[in-house]
Amino acid sequence: MNDIFNVRPVFYCEKYDYCSQNLMDFAKLGLPLSKQYLKLVLEYEKSPIHSLGISSIDCHTEIVQGVSCRNKMPEMLISDTVDLETHKATLKNCLIKTLKDTDNSLLLLTGGIDSQLLLHLMMESGVNFTACFIKSSQNNELKSVTECAKKYGFKLLIYDCSQISRGMNLYNPPFTTFGTQVDQLLCDVLSQPEFHTFHTVVTGFESEPILGQSEWALYNHYNDFEYYNKTYGKYVTYNFKSEERQCFLNKYGNFKNRSLDRLRQVRNYTLLEKMTGKTFISPYLNKEIFRSTLNLNDSAVIKNAYKLTQLEILQDMNVQTHKFIKQNTDIMSYAEALYPGTIELHRTWLRNYQKKKGEQHHDKHARHVVATT
Repeated sequence: MNDIFNVRPVFYCEKYDYCSQNLMDFAKLGLPLSKQYLKLVLEYEKSPIHSLGISSIDCHTEIVQGVSCRNKMPEMLISDTVDLETHKATLKNCLIKTLKDTDNSLLLLTGGIDSQLLLHLMMESGVNFTACFIKSSQNNELKSVTECAKKYGFKLLIYDCSQISRGMNLYNPPFTTFGTQVDQLLCDVLSQPEFHTFHTVVTGFESEPILGQSEWALYNHYNDFEYYNKTYGKYVTYNFKSEERQCFLNKYGNFKNRSLDRLRQVRNYTLLEKMTGKTFISPYLNKEIFRSTLNLNDSAVIKNAYKLTQLEILQDMNVQTHKFIKQNTDIMSYAEALYPGTIELHRTWLRNYQKKKGEQHHDKHARHVVATT
């Protein structure tokens, strides 16, 4: 498990021949934080776009001096020869293969198509599971989820997180600018007594970037989305600003390069597992699925981005996909309001590292950050 799909970063210090999944562990070796990292945290407000580079899992970037990430980017053959039917078969077969190995698991269920597909494949595979819907104050998807449970008869646990108390510590700085607040919320929710009997959590995390379904995936293919939004937009629609498109093209060139780079920003499962004591499984994090996505031909790229792949799999299973129209939910905004933003997570982690290392003042950058946060 030495590639990025592992999504559990492994760090190594050659000087001490020491290896750990938690950067905080290197504090006991007396190693300082890199000046580059301190500078990025310090200058975040001045250049927020460039400072987001601190969130990438990148084996060439040091956060702690002398400590590198050993996870390597996988080699991907790109030939643009996969059609939608082949991709659909690959997706379904890979998901089922992973899900069959789960037992007595907790499925994090939303009204989204990605977790809905996992739900029905788990029922089809006959594995034992309980679905969990995390409810905040105004979830619009609660009704559709409860109706789905009533119709298909699966076990559903609804947890109201609106009264959750924050109790999380940071073991690693956040490596992703995507979902950091939600991950913290999950740590606190899944540590509650209601979930102690579940040792495995199944999620749809990372499904959209792996399947090329983020809005970035469509750049360099189409300029006018009005027709496609009308044709395929029953579940999701796309709208772009010209400056966003130009920024993307200047940096990545095409969606395949963007997708490869996105793998450097995967969710930190080490944090989730250490805080909750559970194993997290995201069936979409699969090399074969990702390789198939990258090799979709042009006619299939647009359809897959509009989630026709998952919708057709569910239709083939006689699931009424019209029930799965995407609705707004406030779980993300709730988590963002309850927990600090990405840069504050970095600053908190920085202070914790310095404290554990026994140094209150590492250098002028650290003194400034500690004094101002």
